[in-house]
Amino acid sequence: MFSSKILLLALPLMDLTHAWEVTDYSGVDKCIAQSNTEYRIYDGSDSGVCHNFNGGDSGSKCSQYTNGGSNGPDACGSGYLLAQSARPRGCTVYTGKNCAGLWYTGDCVTPGFGLTLASFKCNPREQSWVN
Repeated sequence: MFSSKILLLALPLMDLTHAWEVTDYSGVDKCIAQSNTEYRIYDGSDSGVCHNFNGGDSGSKCSQYTNGGSNGPDACGSGYLLAQSARPRGCTVYTGKNCAGLWYTGDCVTPGFGLTLASFKCNPREQSWVN
């Protein structure tokens, strides 16, 4: 019982370097990379900050993959990736830049109706995910 108390006391001191993750996919629905798919993986630990789907903005790390993941990881470019689907883990994704427009949560988000995803905001304390 003593060791479990120490663990519980140490949890707030841990460095959460990877509290959330969002993968956005260009040109595909259902979050399944095809042989020509370009996608980006964003991860970070901030909470409540809006991030646009452009290369690694402040507070997030961004890795880019091309050819369905056979090339990469590379540093993300500064341009937007038109995300047709996204896998938000601990996050909400939005159809507009700066976390405006329609919002979605779930394992794999595909807005449909010709819409793309443009931004995301994470709050890992309210949502949980498992690898």
